[in-house]
Amino acid sequence: MCSGSSVGTAVTYIMCGYLIASFGWESVFYVSGGLGLLWAICWILVVYDTPAKHPTISIRERTYIENCLGSSVGTAVTYIMCGYLIASFGWESVFYVSGGLVYDTPAKHPTISIRERTYIENCLGKTIQTRSKPLPIPWKSILSSKVVWINLVTQAGGIWGLLTLAAQAPSYFNFVLGLNIKQTGLWSGMPHFVRWVFAFGYSMISDRLVKSQKMSMTNVRKLATCFCKKFNIN
Repeated sequence: MCSGSSVGTAVTYIMCGYLIASFGWESVFYVSGGLGLLWAICWILVVYDTPAKHPTISIRERTYIENCLGSSVGTAVTYIMCGYLIASFGWESVFYVSGGLVYDTPAKHPTISIRERTYIENCLGKTIQTRSKPLPIPWKSILSSKVVWINLVTQAGGIWGLLTLAAQAPSYFNFVLGLNIKQTGLWSGMPHFVRWVFAFGYSMISDRLVKSQKMSMTNVRKLATCFCKKFNIN
């Protein structure tokens, strides 16, 4: 999913430069809109209603997709809902409505099915259900943890670098370096293209390192974090 967004951004940057130089800025909207329509047709013909209905999907891939879909749908619905709630009842209403939709445990949800409840509880394991009282949050340990601060700094720096690159790179190439619109589009897209290629390459190398037991999963992830934050490859 992340790799797809990278290659899409790269192709769009490169394509837009040539389109604007050859046919004017309006052509970008016509071409991107046409590609969007073509993609919609391919989507209708190829895509299935749910991952469970796909004939060649594996159980592992199906589970991963179904878990990821929840966050995407939830984000989309929340954004749409929040706009209407704030406009009609004020910003406080967002917290009341969203909080009112949440229950302490799956077992307390009034409309959940037995199958869904069992699946969620099995994924959660024996956590809150085995304790009569919730454990206190160890704020002192969290705030004094080097691991927490390292993750906080690296994530903040990586996201800042990525968003700055996406927003300011075209202006820098055009106004500071004096590149024309074609060159600006090309060089603005290259970092995203390289990011996409690197994601595939590193994923294959990581799988080999883990399968050959040359590195543990934890160390592979640490190495990935070093690469991502050093070269801003999120």
